[in-house]
Amino acid sequence: DGGVDVFAATQPWWKHALPPSDDSNRMRGGGHCEHYLELEHVYGYSGAHATGNVHSLATGELVYPAGRILVIALPPAPGFEGERPDRQRFIRGHSGLISAVA
Repeated sequence: DGGVDVFAATQPWWKHALPPSDDSNRMRGGGHCEHYLELEHVYGYSGAHATGNVHSLATGELVYPAGRILVIALPPAPGFEGERPDRQRFIRGHSGLISAVA
């Protein structure tokens, strides 16, 4: 697409990262990991590279980027901020940082 890879531009050390020289999982003869992580909550917002990319939906939800994830959050009702965290849903699958939401 001819665009700049924002991740590569802001993380210059990434291209120098190497896999561990002692891959203990491979040494044990392990294959794919049987454990999976589940994304429960996103803390943060990617607003450094773009502006105007937080939108409010008619449902009261907020839509905003957080790195390579699009977050759809329902903030707590006024007066209930400390009782529960925001309820969030996630849209994943982007190969680069999300810089715009339309």
